[in-house]
Amino acid sequence: MKLTISTKSSYQIVAITSITFMALNAFLPLNLPLQAETTKYPFKLSMTAEKRQSETGELVDVTWTLTNIVNINITLFTSIDRYDFTIYDVDFNRVFHYGAEFTFAAVIQEIGPISPGNKTGWRGSWDETYGRSADIRPELRQMKAPPGVYYLVGSFDSPTYNITLQAPPIRIKIKGG
Repeated sequence: MKLTISTKSSYQIVAITSITFMALNAFLPLNLPLQAETTKYPFKLSMTAEKRQSETGELVDVTWTLTNIVNINITLFTSIDRYDFTIYDVDFNRVFHYGAEFTFAAVIQEIGPISPGNKTGWRGSWDETYGRSADIRPELRQMKAPPGVYYLVGSFDSPTYNITLQAPPIRIKIKGG
C-alpha cells in the first residue's frame, strides 16, 4: 500500500487543526499562568501573573521567585533588597507601580541563607486601579483602570549584590464587565 500526501491535503490538515483549536478556545478559553524570567549573577528572577485575563474588579496576583544560581549561600535583607512590579497600558504609560504604593517597613530583616538552587519568593496584587504615585497622571490617580490589555513588568533590585533584574513584559487582559 502506498501512502501519498499531497500539498492540498497538508493544507486541509493545518486548516482543520487550526479551526479545532480556535473552537476549543472559544468554549474552553485558556487561562494559564504567564511567566517571564531574567538571569543576572547570582540570581534568576521569575515573574508570574496568575491569570492571562481577569474580569473587571478581580485582583491581578503577581508572584516573584528568586533562585540562587551560584554555588554559595546568599542572604537578602528586607527594606534594602526589593521586589517590585509595574503595570503599563498598551501605550506603555505607567498605570500602577507596586513599590510606590506600599511603604515597606524600615526594619531590616535577614532572609536566608538561600542555598544553591533554592528559591525565595513574594506575592503582590494589583487591584485594577491607577496608582497614587507622582508618576501617574493626577486626573487618573486611584480611578478604576478600563478593560483592555496591560503589561506587567517585574523587577528585583539588590544593593546588597549591586544588581537590578528586570523581567520581560507579561501581557495580561482585563475583560469588561
